[in-house]
Amino acid sequence: MFKEGDFAGAVKSYTESIKRDPNDARGYNNRALAYTKLVALPEALKDAEEAIRVDPTFSKRVPPKATRGADAIAIT
Repeated sequence: MFKEGDFAGAVKSYTESIKRDPNDARGYNNRALAYTKLVALPEALKDAEEAIRVDPTFSKRVPPKATRGADAIAIT
């Protein structure tokens, strides 16, 4: 869904993934990316921080500062 540009659908899909395995940082990271595309920056920041909490070594995570205010950037 994300690749097709259906970011709202991607959020739903990643939310389901997180429900199935809340200890997998990828779900939070991917949902943060989808939220960033939707310009839902507070939600993106929350998920980026949760991805870090779940797995501090996860290398493909969204940098938390990338989801903040005027400094926000879209990461694909």
